[in-house]
Amino acid sequence: MSVEVIGIDHVFVAVSDMRRSEGFYDRVMPVLGFRKGMAP
Repeated sequence: MSVEVIGIDHVFVAVSDMRRSEGFYDRVMPVLGFRKGMAP
C-alpha cells in the first residue's frame, strides 16, 4: 500500500525568543511553500 503526502497540518517549533523567531519564520516559511494560519 502506498501513501501520498499532500500537505502538513501543523508544525510546532520550540524557540527561545518568540518575537524574533516569528519574524524569521514569517519570512522563510512562504519561500518553502508554507502559510501561517491565524485561526484559533
